Amino acid sequence: MHIVFRVDASRQLGTGHVKRCLILANELLERSVKVTFISRNLPGNILEEMKEFTSSVIVLPKLDSKLSQLDWYRRYWEIDIAQCIERMKDMEEIDWLVVDHYGLDFHWEQRMRQRVKKIMVIDDLANRNHDCELLLDQNLVANMENRYDGLLPKRAVQLLGPSYLLLDKVYRHSQTPPRSHTVKRILISFGGSDPTGETKKVLQAITIVRKKEILYDVVIGSSNPDKPLILEHFGHLDGIRLFPQVPSLAPLMLKADLAIGAGGVTTWERIAMDLPSITIETADNQREVLNHLLQSGVIYHLGKGEEVTVKQIAVVLNKLLTDPSIVQRMIERISLFKDDFMLTTENPVVKLLVGEEDDVRN
Repeated sequence: MHIVFRVDASRQLGTGHVKRCLILANELLERSVKVTFISRNLPGNILEEMKEFTSSVIVLPKLDSKLSQLDWYRRYWEIDIAQCIERMKDMEEIDWLVVDHYGLDFHWEQRMRQRVKKIMVIDDLANRNHDCELLLDQNLVANMENRYDGLLPKRAVQLLGPSYLLLDKVYRHSQTPPRSHTVKRILISFGGSDPTGETKKVLQAITIVRKKEILYDVVIGSSNPDKPLILEHFGHLDGIRLFPQVPSLAPLMLKADLAIGAGGVTTWERIAMDLPSITIETADNQREVLNHLLQSGVIYHLGKGEEVTVKQIAVVLNKLLTDPSIVQRMIERISLFKDDFMLTTENPVVKLLVGEEDDVRN
């Protein structure tokens, strides 16, 4: 069996698309499925991380354009598909093509039909048409069951909601000890690229709060443009430990009493580990999910990154450090939320792709 992933990572697009595809690919590799990645050489890519999973990584050329990366794909998707098909011409039969890319839609997918048997799309925007047999949207928003009405062919199977989360096994099988509502250690992580500079702002807020007894574990993403500044200005401060991009946040999450981070897949990882968090939106597609989780009492959400100030972060951080009851309520809400919505230890997406379940139309 052969499954091909078409997915990109960059400073503009973030690294979350690739990260969740790597989780899926790793479970497929464990079942002796051949996996190939097709990804473009964009600034802030994580091609080397892909190559650690599989030797079959096809790199598309850099973009020579003043357009944003998403706008380039929307305008020049035919160039992308021509480059993909050219590099796929000598591949063995492709059973599934997994597409995780906001810049591609049904035009691209229809043209790819000539090379693949079936197509799976991973999306969470519901803002364009797709031509696929299987669609995965692992988020939780209002009217989820009707979100893709009119956007998919009738034959498409829809996997909707957190029950289908693409989480690493360490989170799916996590057995976390009871969380303390008294915060002594905080994990700060805003993903691989941190496009709105939230890591720097949180560190500035920490210097305002000045709680010397608190330990801070700060993970700096591999594509974070503020990395040199952070290392220079904050690396020497007492209580702050700086980490480069780590293979997994799970060990640091286990040690933490509170996290500060963005939306995306890391939100679900924190919930799976029963870790309360302060969140800041760093991309538009995070908004609806974070607001839903805020209303559920699962997180303490501050809003859109461009609008959140250092002072606001400092005020909220000080509030949670001095009032443990707020943290305790989040812990209780997380437990209730997981009972209602969270996934099982088995990954149903993998079972569908390898044919262990018959829910995908032939």
